[in-house]
Amino acid sequence: MSTFESPTVLHAAVVTAYVLAPAKTAAKLVSRLRAETLQVLDATYAAPPRRAVEAVLASGDRELIARLARNEHLDEEAAVQLAREGDPVIARALLANRFNSERVREAVWEAADPASEEWYSEVVEPLLENETFWRL
Repeated sequence: MSTFESPTVLHAAVVTAYVLAPAKTAAKLVSRLRAETLQVLDATYAAPPRRAVEAVLASGDRELIARLARNEHLDEEAAVQLAREGDPVIARALLANRFNSERVREAVWEAADPASEEWYSEVVEPLLENETFWRL
């Protein structure tokens, strides 16, 4: 729980912590400031700090990585690497990110496992139900 009254000040403090933190400290920030890190990843007005991106990816935390995948400022190479891992939850987030390129979408579909029930429930069903604005 933070003691900052202003969400803007809290955001700035968390971003600054990631910018100044060495890699080991950034990894600890991901777990200790999880809610605040989620807010940084959700921000549409600025890219998350490189150290935060690295720490989130290294954490293996599916929810954090999915939030990162939805971030409109995510680097194309990082998005393609995430897509190639074949995780359907991450794939759904990448497909929902309207700022991702055709290259990212192609990487998602290349990594798709049509036999997987999780792929079906996370990606195919929502597409069939037209719940999103995804571009195929």
